[in-house]
Parts: sequence; C-alpha cells; structure tokens
Amino acid sequence: HKAKVEAMTLDLALLRSVQHFAEAFKAKNVSLHVLVCNAAAFALPWSLTKDGLETTFQVNHLGHFCLVQLLQDVLCRSAPARVVVVSSESHRFTDINDSSGKLDLSRLSPTKNEYWAMLAYNRSKLCNILFSNELHRRLSPRGVTCNALHPGNMMYSSIHRTWWPYTLLFTLARPFTKSMVSEPLPSLQLPPWCPHRKVVSGDFFDPPPSSFLFSDFILISSDFWPLCSVAIGRQHKEQRPDL
Repeated sequence: HKAKVEAMTLDLALLRSVQHFAEAFKAKNVSLHVLVCNAAAFALPWSLTKDGLETTFQVNHLGHFCLVQLLQDVLCRSAPARVVVVSSESHRFTDINDSSGKLDLSRLSPTKNEYWAMLAYNRSKLCNILFSNELHRRLSPRGVTCNALHPGNMMYSSIHRTWWPYTLLFTLARPFTKSMVSEPLPSLQLPPWCPHRKVVSGDFFDPPPSSFLFSDFILISSDFWPLCSVAIGRQHKEQRPDL
C-alpha cells in the first residue's frame, strides 16, 4: 500500500515546542515503532535558548532527551520499538566531569567565557551515548531497544555552515572521504533502524569496529539521567530497573 508521510513542526531549542509536538503526536493515536534522534547543531557562536540553556547542548541532546521522555509510553505500547541516537566519533575527545570526577551541568551548559564551540559539540555527542546507554537499561525490558551510532563522514551535510573555516575544512576533506557507493560504511549497509538487523540493544555502531564499551560508562549514565531531568525541570521518581 502507499505510504503516508506527514511533517510535524518541532523546535529542539524550545522545550515548550517539544512538549507541544509530543502532545500532537499522541493525539493521533498511532503506534511509534522507530524514533531516530538525529538533529544537531555544530560550531555555533555562544547563545542561550529561551529555556536558559546553551544552544548546542539543548539542540543536540536535551531536546531529544525531553522528546523521548514524553513519548516513552507510546514507544512501550508500540513494542517492539526502537530508538536510534545519532552521535559522533567526536564523543571521544571530551569528558563531562569536573575536577573532582563528578558530573557538572555547568560544563554541559557553559557560560560565554567558558564556551568553545567544538568542545560543546563533543560534549553533546558524549551526552547522546550516555543517554542511549541508560535508555537501553530502562526500556529494553519493556521491548524497546536503543542504540547509538556514528553516521560516517561520507554524507553531505550543511552542519558546518555557521563558520566559514569549517566549511573550507569540510570541502577540502571531502575528496578523501569514503563513497557510499564504492565503500559504504557498515552502519549504512545495515543501519540500527533496519528491521532485518538482528535485534541488538545498548550498542554503539561505529565503523571501523568501535572499541567503545558501554560498561565503562554505566555509573556515569545512571547519574547522568537525573542531571538531565533537573535541567528540563522534571523530577523522575521512578527507580531504574536493576541491572
């Protein structure tokens, strides 16, 4: 049968918009089997959203976090369902702990004096993976799988449009990137949202094979969730499922 495609407005830089989107989607009373969290901003000058948070952090991570929270009941009712979080290899080049080793929201949503665009992007991509990891632990018992991935570097994107040096760098590097036709990456050959893939959850797909181990971040992930909940003004009182 013919597929029906419908576009709905969603602004991740405004949590009220995320809430309105979730309410509008729920009102349709349809199933939700695949949710891909892919939107991202890169190399932005420092700015705060109307919610008072640094823009890169909110758009790349917190908006998705809020969206999945609001649609969690729909995902569980639609099981089997899956969430795919698009991260990046950039997550390897940062951390989100303070000098004492504790999670620090001010590092995720820094002041103007402490802001560096590339570091903000890297941290948001680490947030994506920590979020995916904890979501897997919470929802996999309810039939919802969750994986993160690095999308690869051969696809054209305008993510670098905000600053001309990055545009120049991307342009110069493009001839040396892999071709989707001649040498497709494994994550594109059989992506995590593909129904024919063997059911896997709690993984990070990264060609070449990733050395990333979610087990290294289990404690960080469990602490990271309430930190994000506080950031969006929500207090989650439910207990995390046992490992």
